[in-house]
Amino acid sequence: MRQIAKVIVDVPAMQTNRPFDYVIPLSLEKKLEKGMRVEVPFGPRSIQGFIVDIVDSSSYEGELKEIIRPLDLEPVLNEELLQLGMKISEEVFSFLIHCYQTMLPTMLKASYQKEFILTDEIDEDSWNDIFEGSDRLSWEKAVEKEVLPLLLDWNKKGIVDINYIVKNKAKAKMIKVYQSNLSFQQIEEELEDLPKNATKQKALLVALLELEDLSYSSKQFMEQYDLSTQTLQTGVKKGWLLQNDKEIYRDPLKNKVFPKTTAKKLNREQLHAFQEVNHSIEKKSIKSIY
Repeated sequence: MRQIAKVIVDVPAMQTNRPFDYVIPLSLEKKLEKGMRVEVPFGPRSIQGFIVDIVDSSSYEGELKEIIRPLDLEPVLNEELLQLGMKISEEVFSFLIHCYQTMLPTMLKASYQKEFILTDEIDEDSWNDIFEGSDRLSWEKAVEKEVLPLLLDWNKKGIVDINYIVKNKAKAKMIKVYQSNLSFQQIEEELEDLPKNATKQKALLVALLELEDLSYSSKQFMEQYDLSTQTLQTGVKKGWLLQNDKEIYRDPLKNKVFPKTTAKKLNREQLHAFQEVNHSIEKKSIKSIY
């Protein structure tokens, strides 16, 4: 008798807000559990879903499709959370898939990569063939090598573990900064060699005398010395300036105005409660104020 997994698929619609039956491949029998995420065929595409039950028979009269592959080594939702998701779905009229996705740990909602890590010794052939002589194997490589069922079994035996590598989607904001690449003496020599009409380049060299080891952005050069980015690039080409990228941190409160607030006036009951509590604190005693 083949094992059947009941799966809530990631298709939020009234018609799909119920478990769908899928055959568990022979290689994955006794390895998949309730609460695990799996990839399953659904119409012409493949989608994710949550296993909510594993049974020995199905009332579906047609030919059942097989689960494609697991997406986790262990359940991401336990029995209590599966039951809670169903209860919430009934009470707030939400799709089951949304309830289960909401329950996932934050890390599993982020963009991340998964890799297998060896935690125990394996035979040399498997080490070379599967892990290619390393102690780590990416999830994608495991899928490509078709060894997920074996690694699931090894995970249960404590031979491998799974590591989540979270990607940070936030892109750092970078700006160009410029720093002098000349000594005091070199700056003076460059000033002497410049033609009289090279006024902007002279202004740049004079600015470098003041900056010494400080780094300035093009905006700062413009505001303080009236020097354009074009002049700065000339300085870079001549070897006077070093150009680097610098990360700047965004200010979430920038340009926001917060009106000053005043303390709200307490009503008679609130004032009485406050005075009683304050009096107890001063006397370092605790008593009921009612």
